[in-house]
Amino acid sequence: MNQLYSREKFSGSDLYERSIGICPLLRDTGYDTMQFLRSKSHFEELRKVRSDLHFISADEIESHFLDKWSTDSLHQFFTLLFRGEVASLQTRDSLWSGIKSDYYLVMRLRDASTVKKLNNEIRKRVNMEAELWDCKDQEVLWRTAVRGICIKDKIPDRQFLLETVKNACLNLPVPIPSYGNQW
Repeated sequence: MNQLYSREKFSGSDLYERSIGICPLLRDTGYDTMQFLRSKSHFEELRKVRSDLHFISADEIESHFLDKWSTDSLHQFFTLLFRGEVASLQTRDSLWSGIKSDYYLVMRLRDASTVKKLNNEIRKRVNMEAELWDCKDQEVLWRTAVRGICIKDKIPDRQFLLETVKNACLNLPVPIPSYGNQW
């Protein structure tokens, strides 16, 4: 785990009683063709890992988005998110209005492989980035890189990816009450 960025003064108080929409796992194709983070069981596992956060499923976010915009707009949005085109994303106010959460957790699959060594040992490797976007201000609040290696060939790819996503979620700040200017 390698934290790449955190906005100055971003903390758990920013996450308290706020919703976090889950983005489908983004690949170089622009969207999740495996339906990975859309699975109800995977979503529930994420919620268990971080029960202190209020997650909204990828399906619910996507459904709300498609009520306002077309499928082409959604795929264009996912492509921009995968490429990390921050400047372009910050000028798309209308697209962000289709996301029905305070924050949007984006997972990018940068690289994944399974290698069989000469001694028949199988190793899996993954390189993923996680970003938390503020939907109101269209800015990245937090970014981390997660790399993993698995030497157990019995673990399915889906489970290995899920463990990587869970590790990224564990790295999010713990929500704490914020009283703002009420002191």
